[in-house]
Amino acid sequence: MSCQVNDAACWEQAARLLPTRHHECPIPRRTPAQERIWFLEQAYPGHARLRVASGARIVGPLCTHALQNAIDRVFARHDVLRSSFGAPPQTLSATRPELTVDSLSEAPGSAAQALACQRWIAVNAGTPQDLGQPPLLRAHLLRLADTEHLLLLCAHRYICDEEALDLLLGEIANSLDGSLPDGPSIPTFADFVAWQEAQQTTLLTHWRERLVGATEVLELPTDRARPAIQGHQGASLPLPLPGPLVDRLRALAARHALDLPGVFLAAFAALLQRYSGQNDLVIGLRSSYRAQAPFSRLVGPLDNILVLRLPISADAGTDTLLQRCGEALADARAHAGLPFERLIEALQPSRTLGYAPICQMLFDYRTASAATLPAGAVTLHPFAVDLGSADHDLSLRVDDDGDHLVARLIYDPALFDETTLQRIAGHYLNLLDDLAADTRKPAATLHLLGDSEWRQLVDEWNATDGDYPADSSLARLFEIQADRSPDAPAILGVDTGLSYRELDQRSSQLAHHLRQIGVGHETLVGVSMERSPELFVSVLAILKAGGCYVPIDPGYPRQRVSAMLEDSAVALLLTKTRWLAVLPPHHAEVLCLDRDWPAIARQASTRPLSPAGAASLCYVVFTSGSTGRPKGVLVEQRQLLNRLAWMWREYPFVAGDVSACKTALNFVDSLWELLGPLLHGVPSVLIPQQALLDPQNLVALLAEYRVTRMMLVPSLLRMLLDAHEVSNAPNQLAARLPLLREWCIGGEPLSTELARRFARALPGRLLLNLYGLSEAFDACFFDAGQLADRDTLVPIGRPLANVQAYILDAHRQPVPVGVIGELYVGGAGLARGYLGSPELSTEKFIPNPFRKEAGARIYRTGDLARYRANGLIDYLGRSDHQVKIRGFRIETDDVGSVLCSHPDILEAVIVARPDAHGELALAAYYVARTASALAAGTLQPWLRERLPEYMVPSSYTALAALPLTPSGKVDRLSLPAPDNRPPAPAAPYLSPDDATEQAIAAIWQAVLMVERVGSTDNFFELGGTSLRMVEVNRRLCEHLHRAIPVLQMYQYPTVQSLARSLNAASGLSPASPPAIQAGRDRAVQRREMQNRRQTAGRRSPS
Repeated sequence: MSCQVNDAACWEQAARLLPTRHHECPIPRRTPAQERIWFLEQAYPGHARLRVASGARIVGPLCTHALQNAIDRVFARHDVLRSSFGAPPQTLSATRPELTVDSLSEAPGSAAQALACQRWIAVNAGTPQDLGQPPLLRAHLLRLADTEHLLLLCAHRYICDEEALDLLLGEIANSLDGSLPDGPSIPTFADFVAWQEAQQTTLLTHWRERLVGATEVLELPTDRARPAIQGHQGASLPLPLPGPLVDRLRALAARHALDLPGVFLAAFAALLQRYSGQNDLVIGLRSSYRAQAPFSRLVGPLDNILVLRLPISADAGTDTLLQRCGEALADARAHAGLPFERLIEALQPSRTLGYAPICQMLFDYRTASAATLPAGAVTLHPFAVDLGSADHDLSLRVDDDGDHLVARLIYDPALFDETTLQRIAGHYLNLLDDLAADTRKPAATLHLLGDSEWRQLVDEWNATDGDYPADSSLARLFEIQADRSPDAPAILGVDTGLSYRELDQRSSQLAHHLRQIGVGHETLVGVSMERSPELFVSVLAILKAGGCYVPIDPGYPRQRVSAMLEDSAVALLLTKTRWLAVLPPHHAEVLCLDRDWPAIARQASTRPLSPAGAASLCYVVFTSGSTGRPKGVLVEQRQLLNRLAWMWREYPFVAGDVSACKTALNFVDSLWELLGPLLHGVPSVLIPQQALLDPQNLVALLAEYRVTRMMLVPSLLRMLLDAHEVSNAPNQLAARLPLLREWCIGGEPLSTELARRFARALPGRLLLNLYGLSEAFDACFFDAGQLADRDTLVPIGRPLANVQAYILDAHRQPVPVGVIGELYVGGAGLARGYLGSPELSTEKFIPNPFRKEAGARIYRTGDLARYRANGLIDYLGRSDHQVKIRGFRIETDDVGSVLCSHPDILEAVIVARPDAHGELALAAYYVARTASALAAGTLQPWLRERLPEYMVPSSYTALAALPLTPSGKVDRLSLPAPDNRPPAPAAPYLSPDDATEQAIAAIWQAVLMVERVGSTDNFFELGGTSLRMVEVNRRLCEHLHRAIPVLQMYQYPTVQSLARSLNAASGLSPASPPAIQAGRDRAVQRREMQNRRQTAGRRSPS
């Protein structure tokens, strides 16, 4: 039995409604639960979720005739067991279940017999009921030995739930020992129906108020994407509950004046909150109307689902958690009479076949059935039969017999792997154990992870120690390389180049000049010029002088350049004459390297003694801020030294290598692109800006200079691949760039589609996916060539040498594998902080709670991520791109990626903006592939076929191009106000087109009793319900002379979409829908079993 309902008022009301005498069982009306089961049978014919089974091992000398008589007596007592299955009105059938008897040839007690028993149970329990042949209850007996049998009861959920079968087993035992009363069971199922109908109105008001604004979907991280149609398959995993733990939990419940279900619910809620990140939880509570005293022994489908609303704030303590769970259970029990089906009708949640309505998680705490049932000369030992079905994503079931608890997790294997459930089970037990300690702390800090898992996440996956030249400097490493290869080319270019000797001498001359005019240790020096030999000279000179390089791209908008000059307050700006006219007004002294070089050249070419070391500032890079104003990041030489040492070690240069220098100055990767090859004796080719705009010109330049390594963003890689596509032939990019073997991707997420396309076009080449930020430089890496077929994301991989990566929740606790959290980065790659913003630096760069080294810090990236089981990290977008609309948590990048898959869309971005009514809504901005305008009105219905309704944007704004930040990312702050007009106002009425549409419309019109039905009308918006859909299905099947799955009508709710789906399939041979065919396959197994019985012709002795 489920958690008991202690509501005396309900009991008294129920008792008043019960008749005092029964001369004859009335024909029962259907309950809302039966109505829904009837609909589900049409939608999922023969599915295991619509059946129940229970068994008992019978020990002792059994008389099969006595058992058949006992079954007959029990069957006669309960009106619901004689119900027919079909459209109302119901009829009662007198046909009784005939006991079938089987034997096994395997030796009694052998392992072979045990396996044969399992097969026998699976075949009989797995066979759908023949709904056209009552009764809907079957009884099977298997003879194991003279004094040992197995009894199996199988029923359709239309007449029984699991507890009802347990009650039937008890009554069969009572009949065998002569204690079963004669006559019908009182109250009858018809009495229950009348009682249930009498109290629904007031309860509905309560539940409406209770659930207003509740989240419709509680999403847990899954191993696979949610299928469009829920398969309702189920698997279970036992949860071991040691006796000492249960004793501690009982003591905890007593101290907090709770019953034990409240404690188990609290731990379950804490688990779901930690896994989902949601603080407003909606959890289903499996209940039973047998908790009402008059119906405690009533046989029938009395299961119900109540809804627990648990708002748990991020800082709620364990006391509060326990209290709220107790209150939620008490509230649900006090208002338990409302059928769940009526709640669905009232709340009208989003219609989708992908998940259960209202609650996707279920808490099921029930009283266990008796372990033994004395039955005269024999004893029945009941056992449960698992049919492998589940209606919810995840359920916790606890069976309590008063002394012992048996628990298990039931899950959807289409969403979760068993290994994932094993982790979840371990985490739930950890939460129970810590909760039992009753330490009264924030619930969010209850121990979720075990010790070994904690060590793996925090220590083992961050064991990245490696050597790097922490006692040197960038300038010193360059000088060592210049001594090693003085005459080797350092810079290659279209018009000019420099050897190492020339570059060393010129940079030393400029460094001396800088020292003379006041540049010292960590002095900020601005550099504003194009990629050129002078840029290399400037950067090296600043480093040799001990200063800090501040790149200021002259191609940036004047307002942004002005902000960078103002915030950095550089006293000196290195540039060239050509850029003087484009620079905004500023107060810095200007040194033009072309104009002023004669004076600079008079300086000595000897190397100055640089005061800078690994801990000195190297450069200040400006990155976009949330306010739109760039913020300066203070990068130390240590960051770059560590990054370069890792690259040289893991992906070493070889003789003949040539690198491309093409990244914008203010992009974080520009400095390692500039210095990485230079400090290791590899020449760099300067790529002019105009070459980056012409893929053919760029490839020609790369081929001419025999480039072997290049850094680029995914959009440039896509452009290069697109430019070299040839119809019916391999991509030509590999042939044009035979030497370019290492491609480093960064700056934006790399899609699996692009990674796989690269692998096809350039087999054998390295595609290295790098993840980093200005504040944390490059932090993680992944070889995209290792992408697996099942991968839907390209991982960002593992942390680099001397870098730590942590994925933490809102309380900065490590999250388990698979759970989404925020990525924090620490170690040698971390910046010093923000220029002139100590408060922001303190907020973002925080002490590392996982390391013992003094001063160790971690940086809060604002990026969402999760660990895979093998330690690889998946990047899941920005936390500030995740929005919540109407209670649904939405990752806007997910919606954008689907929109980008539209054949006419070149690029798109989704943001959350207020709509015309001031309510938050999704707004789509897109760029069409062709100049001709793409009708925005076609996008919304296209997305509706691919996304849940809550993820479909409400506005669509066409742009010539998406605004970009200087680093090449979409500038969301610069997007215009959304076009909140309806995408394409539909005509008030569009008449049905072809014969199929006309037939559908006519049937809808008749069933729904509406004046007219148009081609674009939606069945549910016209007032259609699940039950009416079944009637439409019946008429449409008759009209078209073909089987149409009810689910197909659910998937295509408009006349037009349904007609198209039917017409698309009309050329196929008429086949049964998969669910029907699966049911028939099981029916074949059933007939084979019956044939085997007839052949064996053996029955147990009486």
